[in-house]
Amino acid sequence: MQSVNFVRLSVFLLFIGVMFLCACSKNDKDNTLDIIGTWGKMYGPDNDIPIEMTFYEDGTLQWVPTIPNDYHTPSSVEYILSDNMIGLFNDPDCPDVEEGWYSLDLAGDVLTITLIEDDCDPRVPAFSGEWTWVGR
Repeated sequence: MQSVNFVRLSVFLLFIGVMFLCACSKNDKDNTLDIIGTWGKMYGPDNDIPIEMTFYEDGTLQWVPTIPNDYHTPSSVEYILSDNMIGLFNDPDCPDVEEGWYSLDLAGDVLTITLIEDDCDPRVPAFSGEWTWVGR
């Protein structure tokens, strides 16, 4: 009889332990979007300048027009991801602006970047909008 109670108690404790581990892993889940790689969109007053933007794992991104143009040169900034938001900082095009914040929405191969707050006027149209996945 004692061995039956011991088995029941062991199964119950094992069940409680598994439930505890599952609950903890859900709470600790990282909700940050995986955007590492290269994305593309059209840019400029006539939307005729192809741009590629590459996010690197080291927290930098490069924004590069793939053809020469008079509107924007290639640039590199640092970024931080937090859930579905991205903060940009250390932008040489806006040395007096500490950071800019945007929301991110990833649906399949389309990354939509929407302005939250950014005082860097040239960066807002260059960074905002719909970007299509190019690759890693």
